[in-house]
Amino acid sequence: MLLTNQRLDKLAAVRADFVERGMVPPSFVPVPDKNSDNDDRDAEETDEARVEGNVVLARRRERSYPRLAADLAVHIKVPNFPDLLASFLLDQLSSDRYLDEEASDDDLDISEYILSVYHSAVATFYAPSDPSGIRGMRRERIRSTPAWRKHGPRRDCAFVVENQDERGFRGMSVVRVRLFFSFTHDGVDYPCALVDWFKKVGRSPDPETGMWIVEPEMKGRSRLTTIVHLDAFLRGAHLIPMLLNHSM
Repeated sequence: MLLTNQRLDKLAAVRADFVERGMVPPSFVPVPDKNSDNDDRDAEETDEARVEGNVVLARRRERSYPRLAADLAVHIKVPNFPDLLASFLLDQLSSDRYLDEEASDDDLDISEYILSVYHSAVATFYAPSDPSGIRGMRRERIRSTPAWRKHGPRRDCAFVVENQDERGFRGMSVVRVRLFFSFTHDGVDYPCALVDWFKKVGRSPDPETGMWIVEPEMKGRSRLTTIVHLDAFLRGAHLIPMLLNHSM
């Protein structure tokens, strides 16, 4: 069965190539764009080469958003977005030792950077215990869109790796994606996300359910919001609300 599926995939790829070259008429439904926002599927199996996790932005940017940081801040109603962007870039450059240790946000002029906004990103990861391809790989879409199927906004959550030396969720956190976007600095592309953070409750999973409990992380009276590079993302996360019983 696996060999048959592989051969069918190869035949489909060859036929798509022949249609593109004009060698055969396009008399069949084309293969869908795996990174297209028009795909309503949230997850599927894939036979890609094994990687622990890889997340990339959708291929097409959304054209209804402003391109400059100050204008985008007004559009998404996050007034400090330019400051968050400057802090993110400073952190990226400092980690790469491009800047002097005494550099600050004021040394970076991000006002003219051209930003591209996306409504989703595609995560490919190794998950042999889930429905997956022949190499144990699975692909899923992480969405952050103001309108999903005409039922209001959808802001997915995701796992972010903070410490690769820790096993499992101990080395990760959960974030909610408010915006996927990218920009270029000195010829380097930075795919990233504006996120709200969650923090762990306790140092171990809940003894009754075996699952970790998280809660919104606050900074004063507001949610802790930062910008994170997409390289830190692992895959989507699904949170289950806790319904507390209040005695009368």
